[in-house]
Order: sequence, then C-alpha cells, then structure tokens
Amino acid sequence: MNFNRHSPLLRPAVHRIVLGMLVIGHLVSPASAQVEKVERDLVPDIEVTSPGDGRPILLRWLDSDDAASKLQVTTLTVPTLLENGLDLKENAEAALADTPLPPLERFWTLQGRMRPTEDSSKMRAQWRVLDGAARLYLIDRPGIPEARVEDADQETPVKSEVEAEPTKTDSTAATGSQVKSAATRSSTALERARAFARVQDDAISRSAGAAISQQFSGSGLVPTSIQVRLETASRRNMYEIERLTSILRLAEPLIPNQPVGIGAAWKSRWTNLEQGTPVETVMTWRLKSVDDAALEATGIAETAVLSVEYTRRVAEGLEEPVAPRVAALLESNGRGEVRIVMRNPMHLDARLIQAPVPREPARADATDVTRMRVITTE
Repeated sequence: MNFNRHSPLLRPAVHRIVLGMLVIGHLVSPASAQVEKVERDLVPDIEVTSPGDGRPILLRWLDSDDAASKLQVTTLTVPTLLENGLDLKENAEAALADTPLPPLERFWTLQGRMRPTEDSSKMRAQWRVLDGAARLYLIDRPGIPEARVEDADQETPVKSEVEAEPTKTDSTAATGSQVKSAATRSSTALERARAFARVQDDAISRSAGAAISQQFSGSGLVPTSIQVRLETASRRNMYEIERLTSILRLAEPLIPNQPVGIGAAWKSRWTNLEQGTPVETVMTWRLKSVDDAALEATGIAETAVLSVEYTRRVAEGLEEPVAPRVAALLESNGRGEVRIVMRNPMHLDARLIQAPVPREPARADATDVTRMRVITTE
C-alpha cells in the first residue's frame, strides 16, 4: 500500500508528532513571535541587595554528582471567602454557586536525578512525572479534615455541633420562583464543579510519564532552561504540565557566589514563556538561618532556610498586546519559605502562597489564593 502525506491513515501520526514538537517548543501562540524576550539557558544574574549581619556564611552547592530526589508537589487554589473550608463543609452547593471557579487541589509525584551532559563540566537535572491527580477541595471525599488555620496562635474553628437548618424564606423578600431559581443555580454549580474537577484530573493524570530537564549551574537549577516532553500531548495537558514547571521554578532558589550573613537578601530576575507569553519573574530571597556548624565552625552551610518574595508580570515592550484576561491569569504576587540542602540541589522543600495582581473591578473576598507545597519524600 502506498502512502503520501495527504493519506488519512497518516494524519493521526502526524498530529501526534506536531503536538510533541509543540510541547518541546514550549507552545506556539500569537505571542510566540516575541520569544526574543526569552533567553533560554541563560543563568540569571544575582544581585546581593543586603549583606546581612554577623559572621559571613558561604552558600555553595557541594558535590552534587549523585544527587537524586523524589518530590510531592501539591497546589490548592481556593477563593479567600472559602479558605477556612467551613462554608464548603456545611453547604457546598450554596458556597459554589457564588464562586467563579471551584476550589481545587492538584497533586504530582516526581522522581529525579542529576545527570552528566556531553560537556563533563556541566550537569542537568532530569525529572520524571510518576503520577498526577486533581480533586475538589473538601468535597466528595471521606475523612473531611478540620478547617485550615494558617496562624497556629489563632483559635481553631470548630465544626458546627448541629446540622445546618433549612434556609427560611421571607415571602416579602423573594418570590417562590426566585427561591426555586436560586436552588437550581446551587445544584448546577455543584455539578459543574464536579465536571470541572474530572476534566482537570484527566489532564493532570496524563502528565504521568512526562520528562522534565533543566540545566544546573553554580548558582542552582537554571529556571529558563526547563524542557518538557509529554507522552500524551494536548493543549490542556500542556497547560497543566506548565503549571507544574512554574511551581518548580519558584521552589528552586539561586544562591549568591559571595559569603553573606543572616538576614542577607539577594535578587534575581528572568523571563520565560508561560502559555506562549513572555512572563518576567522577579525573585527576592532572604537568609533566615543555617546549620549550627556553619555558624560556629566551618563558615560553609550544609543547610539553609530562606524566605522568598516574588512577582510575575507579562514582559513589557511586546510587539503584540496581551489581552487583559490572559494577563490576569499569568500575573501574580507570592511569598513563602524554602529549605535547601547544599549537597543536593534537587532536594526541594518549599511552601508558597500566591495571589493574582489586584485589578478593578474585583471582589476582595473572591480573590483566588493558591498555596503550593514542594516536599522531598526520598
């Protein structure tokens, strides 16, 4: 049988190849013509803005040839008005009816190892995504936990001791049709939330088997060098894998090449493609603590704890303007804490909280807050 490039039997294979190329190329979009804003594999500059106090400590990656790690990456995106979880637990339908997107938890498991490259002086970190999943926060699962409390000194919210009473309707305030309409919206909102979670779970689960690699330098893992290959490629799957790589960039600190004291701060910035749009990230780290031996004897850190703040903005000076809706999805402010092990740059331990850039008009109580955790399990 003869085949040519127009044969319908070849179209599925060609389609898969094209999708794979899109993944490797970090997506193609109208903004892709502006990739000159993105300098891949360029190690970002690090500027020490404050030297800190006390004895200078050297932060440097030690022998990392055998570095390996297994990670659990989780995110939880919840509107601020639902953060404590009580409304979801007591009346999920009513709570979701007033929420643009349902609160969702996402999970990935990764395993990685540092590998040598053709250039013996350089190393690359290579990750493999073992699995991924998504589920609604506090809905449709057994063993609902107690409400989250960020400040341990605050009083913990308690569960209601009685079942919520049916809402009593004042006939002077609403007609029967209005009440029925509100009930229908609530029920539909819960169904939509479950359908949304199923779609997200399917897309994230298809990230299993994805290969992620990035360059390693003396400063750390290079954030602009991430490359991805997906076994099952689609636009939605690519969107979710980019969400994962975005979290990795934020959890991987860069370190200065000069000794610094406790309280020292340093800054770095880079631009990478997010959903085909150049986004500039500005990171500021501050040294909170190091191991006792570094302070008392060696002056070389084995472990360190850093606080971090960051901003993510669509790059300026683009030839094609970015729609406000796209900018709202890509731009954010964040903060958190990371713990690093100097003998293993792939040993990631980060807790971050991120919120979109405030825009008008907006409801303050409906702002989506995303909490991210990256934990090394092995």
